[in-house]
Amino acid sequence: MRYELGNKESYMGVYGPDLLMSEFPSTLPKLCVVATISTPIDQLIKSFTLIISKDDEVLAETPIEDTNFELQSSLINHDKNHATKLIQFRGVFQLVPFPMDKECVLKVKAKIEDDELIGPSLRIISGQTKPENT
Repeated sequence: MRYELGNKESYMGVYGPDLLMSEFPSTLPKLCVVATISTPIDQLIKSFTLIISKDDEVLAETPIEDTNFELQSSLINHDKNHATKLIQFRGVFQLVPFPMDKECVLKVKAKIEDDELIGPSLRIISGQTKPENT
């Protein structure tokens, strides 16, 4: 993942739903996880905790406080012609390095008040990493 001019983000080498590894144990020098949470502007989230885990092991747990959402809400409410109906939070997490002893599942979830949102997961499995010549 890299940031471009003009407030753009570029993603290279995006995995999903599977990451095929030729052998275990193995280590990726860097694995980036991008998580986005959207909420309607009339149902603001006050705070949440973003959790990234590998199987049952928590790799990152980041609480997000309400300052970003309140600021975005106030900016949108002042612009009566603004068509946006959602407020988004996007977090980019770098797992450096990312060791894997065996096949596993990388999961992202958000704890929001008394609820839990489960995002897509990435299965890291044994398999052919390069196409065979046919």
